[in-house]
Amino acid sequence: MKKNVKGFTLIEIIIVLSVLAILMGIAVPMIYRQLASSAEQATKEEMENLKKALIGDPTKIQNGVRTDFGALGDWGGLPPTLQALVEAQTPSWSYDKEKKAGAGWKGPYISEEGGEYLLDGWGNEYVYSTADYTN
Repeated sequence: MKKNVKGFTLIEIIIVLSVLAILMGIAVPMIYRQLASSAEQATKEEMENLKKALIGDPTKIQNGVRTDFGALGDWGGLPPTLQALVEAQTPSWSYDKEKKAGAGWKGPYISEEGGEYLLDGWGNEYVYSTADYTN
């Protein structure tokens, strides 16, 4: 009497699971490296945008003269916070008697994009301090 049983044997299931485990062992690190690489690239691009917002874009030249000096050039100093790059912290024009220069906010200096300019590619906030900066 022949039994007509359909299904997989224990050995077949173990072999399939072993192959899947090996493939996952190869795929997961590759996917992780790709995600880390894209987060790193996004962070580098965002930091370049922050740099241009803070000190300007030296490639913007008109009639042989640099035209973009960022927040530093407009204010005569660095902004107290990164939020100051999109929100006016000073009047549009003021005269600083101590520095003997006029300066003011001419922003926004960076695209706000829902506050994403404050976060790196991994979602962590940038640390920004002007403590070691001297005017």
